[in-house]
Amino acid sequence: MAAQAKKYTLTLSEEDRLYIEFQTSKNRVTHFVIQYHSLTSRGWRTIIRYDTAHGLGVAHKDVYVYSRRKKTRQEILGDDFNAIFTRAIREVRNNWKKIKENYLLQ
Repeated sequence: MAAQAKKYTLTLSEEDRLYIEFQTSKNRVTHFVIQYHSLTSRGWRTIIRYDTAHGLGVAHKDVYVYSRRKKTRQEILGDDFNAIFTRAIREVRNNWKKIKENYLLQ
């Protein structure tokens, strides 16, 4: 069976969105990108991003810094992309206000 790719955006508020893109094969997530975007005084900005990009077979989380337009990268341990994918979406959906507040204070 060929890999199935899906993309969608969840609206968290008028100024906050969660972009989700993932690919599955045999009902298993094989690649994903989850990005939390927010409208700030500087325009739309990515605040946090989880992904399996770069073809390394590992997931990581990028946390962006508002004041310097830099990011810190944290590798996410584990190879169960289904669990990591679900946990990342849940983390942002449940905590996006606090994540945004922390971002704006940096």
